[in-house]
Amino acid sequence: MNKRVFLFMVIFIPVISFSQGIINNGAKIFIDEGAFVHGGSMLNLTSGDNPRIDLNGILELEGNWINNSSSENIFDNIENLPDGTLILTGITETVIGGSTKTNFENLSIKNGYRTLQINNCEVNGLLSVNGILNLNSNKLILNNNNFDIDYQSGYILSETIQAEGLGEIEIKIGESLNTFNIPFGTGNGNNDLNITFSAKSAGYPSIGSVVFATYPTNDENFPYPESNYSFKNLTSDKIIDRFWKISPNYTENPDFSLNLSFADVDFGGNTIDTESIKLIRFNTIKESWNDEVFETEIMSNIATTETIQGNSFFDWWTLANISGNHTDFNIPNGITPNNDGYNDTWFISNLPLNTQVTIYNRWGDEVFRSNDYNNDWNGGKQQSGAYYYVIELPDGEILSGDLNIFK
Repeated sequence: MNKRVFLFMVIFIPVISFSQGIINNGAKIFIDEGAFVHGGSMLNLTSGDNPRIDLNGILELEGNWINNSSSENIFDNIENLPDGTLILTGITETVIGGSTKTNFENLSIKNGYRTLQINNCEVNGLLSVNGILNLNSNKLILNNNNFDIDYQSGYILSETIQAEGLGEIEIKIGESLNTFNIPFGTGNGNNDLNITFSAKSAGYPSIGSVVFATYPTNDENFPYPESNYSFKNLTSDKIIDRFWKISPNYTENPDFSLNLSFADVDFGGNTIDTESIKLIRFNTIKESWNDEVFETEIMSNIATTETIQGNSFFDWWTLANISGNHTDFNIPNGITPNNDGYNDTWFISNLPLNTQVTIYNRWGDEVFRSNDYNNDWNGGKQQSGAYYYVIELPDGEILSGDLNIFK
C-alpha cells in the first residue's frame, strides 16, 4: 500500500526510507539540509492546496516521478544555487511524467533507464547523468549557466527525427562564456555523440539560449530537417548520415566553437575521407548548406572547429566531405541582379574560405576583386554584357570562365 502524505511533514533526521511509493496530496514537505529520504515512486496531486517540497537535502526515488498537480513549482524556495537534489535511481525503467511539467532544483539520473514523458521540464541547478535519460521527443530546459552537465556514465538519448518531434536539451547560456557538454549517445552505452559548445563572445539578451538535438539519417540523408533543406550541389555519399540541431535563441548571436562526436555507424555506406570532413550548416537566408565551410579538425570521431562568428549561427548542421576535388563546385555563368531574390548575386557553392575572385570586362579591365569572396557580387555598376572570371583557390588551383550579367 502506498504511503499517503496529507499533513505538513518536516524531516530533520539524517535518513528516512519509505519502502513503497509516496502520494503527496497537497501536503507541504520540508527535507532539511543533510537529510536523506529514500522511497519508491512519488505521485503529486492537488487537493485544495498544491503540494510543496522544500528540498534542502536529498530525495531519492527508485520509481516514477509523476506530477499530476496543477502546479509546476512542486519544489519550493529554489535558491540561485539550489541545494536540494532529487535522485532518480533504480534498475528498472521509470518515467518523469504526469499532466504538469516540473521545475526541479538539482536533478540526478542514476543507474537504469529514465524516460521523459512531458515537455519543458526545467532544471534550475545541476543535471547529473549517471545512467540513461531518454528525452522521448520532449525538451528538457537547463536554466543555470553556472553549471555544465555533470556527466559520469550513460548518455542522453535524442534520436527522434524532426517529423516526430525532437528530443532536445535547451541551455539558458545567456551572456556566459562557459563551455557546455551535452552527453548525447546512440544507445551503445556511452556518450558517443557528445556535443561541446564553447561560447566565445556574449550573446544578447542575457536570457538567450541554445537548443541541442541530433538524429541519424539513411544513406541518402533522409529525412531532411525540413523538406526544402536538400543538398543541391553535394552528393549524399560525401555527407555523414546525421544532422545536429544547434539552434540559437538570441537577438545577437554569440561567437562559438564546437566539438561534435559522431559514431562509426554514421558513415553508413558512404565513401568519406575523414581527412577532408568539414562542418557545414543550412543558411536559411541563402537557402544553402554550403555557402560557408568551416575549418574542421577530425580526430577519433570528433570534429573540432575554430571560432564561428555569430552571424553564421543557424539551426541545422552536418559534416561533409569537402576536399581539393572541386567537381562539386557550381559556378553560374550568369546573374540577374533585379532584386527578385533569384540569382541576384554570383553564388558559387562549396567555395572555400580565402578564395580570391577577379572579374574582367570584355576589354580585359578588372571590374571586381575579392581576396575572400563571400558570394555577394551583384554586378555593381556594370552594364549587361559578357565578362570573364578568374578564381584562385587556397590550394593554388585556378578556375576561369565566362560570366554574363542580365539586367
